[in-house]
Amino acid sequence: MDLLGVVESMYRQQGPEPTEALIRRIESNGVVIPTRIYNFFLYLYGKTCRIRDMERWYHRLRRASTGFPHQPISKIKDGTEGTRLSSENVTAGASSPVKAGSQQTPPTPNIYTFTLLIDGYNRAGHIDKVIAVWRDFEKSGLAINQVFISVLLDALGYHHQSQLLVQFWNTLQQGNVAKLTENNFNSYLEALCRMGNFEKACQVFTEEMWPPPKTARKDAKSTLPRPAGKRFGKNPSHKTLVTLLTPLQIHQQTTILRQVLWHVRSYYPSSLETLRDIMGKSE
Repeated sequence: MDLLGVVESMYRQQGPEPTEALIRRIESNGVVIPTRIYNFFLYLYGKTCRIRDMERWYHRLRRASTGFPHQPISKIKDGTEGTRLSSENVTAGASSPVKAGSQQTPPTPNIYTFTLLIDGYNRAGHIDKVIAVWRDFEKSGLAINQVFISVLLDALGYHHQSQLLVQFWNTLQQGNVAKLTENNFNSYLEALCRMGNFEKACQVFTEEMWPPPKTARKDAKSTLPRPAGKRFGKNPSHKTLVTLLTPLQIHQQTTILRQVLWHVRSYYPSSLETLRDIMGKSE
């Protein structure tokens, strides 16, 4: 079993304090703890809103990293990809301990470090710190990934940061939109609905995610963007439809709800059964 497996097992059986004591004993023997272990503690403390402990481990990582404070964080690179936040992908990276003085890469903050900080602060209601971490990430030079995108969209939507939400999404759209996943779009839809911007959510769904198929457009020179939905399958997924239709129903947005239903019926009739499942017998 590798070091991360040992840490996870000990945490489940004995809790955080004995597990941290184990890490201290390992370090006292001259072993360099990899980033994956630091991220593991960020994940555990963040999801339970133990913010001081989360910050303590982050500052430990900064002190252990050669990128802090002697090397600008902008020189630290990371290309790890992912699609969701979980204990598996937030601890991505080498899990084996490294002997001090070896030629192996020492621990450095990576994309998941920033993602975990944002998620932890969001859970604890610290939107000011979410924004601060986001700004630090922008200066880091790290490559953005889908996990970070969805977690930040969720945080901005949950705390009703309308201006920042649109700013972030527009920045993503100006980049390579092909890298955005269905989950990213769903997070954006959910954030818009949470803030009561139902018209914009409808627009994103009907124009950016699932616009009318090209053959259904009257104007061959339509200015509608290239359908993102083509990457997600032939029809809107159950998850996407639930994400949009449920808040429209709850908040009695009848006009917009009818518009979305008409759009799906007209252009994606294969989704009718899914609509009936979601809407009930009235559909």
